[in-house]
Amino acid sequence: MPRQNAWEPILSPSNFNSLKDAVLEIIEQSSWEEPILGDKITRILKRGAGMEISQRKMREAIKELRRDGHLIGSRPGTYGGYFKIRTKEEYDTFARMEFEAKISDMAETLRSMNKSAAEAFPLVLQPSLLD
Repeated sequence: MPRQNAWEPILSPSNFNSLKDAVLEIIEQSSWEEPILGDKITRILKRGAGMEISQRKMREAIKELRRDGHLIGSRPGTYGGYFKIRTKEEYDTFARMEFEAKISDMAETLRSMNKSAAEAFPLVLQPSLLD
């Protein structure tokens, strides 16, 4: 049975042992030039393997795959989605756009909130036990 398009991999329960295996199989067919949207991954899993999963579960599976060492990238926007990282340049771009920018933004937010918290909740010194 021919695939309808590049994003219709043939999946069956015998092709994988877990949700992570199925998600990885789908993402490995993607690329920087042709990423796959998360909702398309969930649709493929439902049609191809009868797996009904939420976007949240799919994102959690991708997070776990990344922590297992799989090079899965993502990019936002109209032409965004998930993709298999195949070159050092793709990895560096992904890391800079998705992680470094978010880490920097979160650090700036935390600094601002720490400053506000210090003003709102000034340090109160306890009376000395020796007095």
